[in-house]
Amino acid sequence: MVFKLKRVIDNYRRKVHREDAGQLAAYLEEMNDVELLNELSQRKTALDYSLRHDELAGTQPADDNKGLLSDISNAPDINFITRKKDAAARPPVDPALGKLVLWFLGTATFWLLFGTTVGNMSELIRQS
Repeated sequence: MVFKLKRVIDNYRRKVHREDAGQLAAYLEEMNDVELLNELSQRKTALDYSLRHDELAGTQPADDNKGLLSDISNAPDINFITRKKDAAARPPVDPALGKLVLWFLGTATFWLLFGTTVGNMSELIRQS
């Protein structure tokens, strides 16, 4: 039901659009103003103009006579971003040292949470 209603509304809109276009065409045919007709024809030629799609690149093949360009390819990629370098090899870390660092982080986190909780509790006890 909704689709039928939408189709009826679309048909009505198309009909109104055709009638308006017909009235505009009749008005333009009856019009004798030369300047306005010239402006309309110039606007029509401007709207009908389209690019050839080779304005920037041109039609000639690329040639680097001076050797200024390197790593040229026709693949579509972003050329102004440097290529990613391989990661440097990580130095070997002693497992005991890694374990020590993890224990340090764990105890520091525990002490931060425990100390904050005890500090807040003692402040609450003083206020009561």
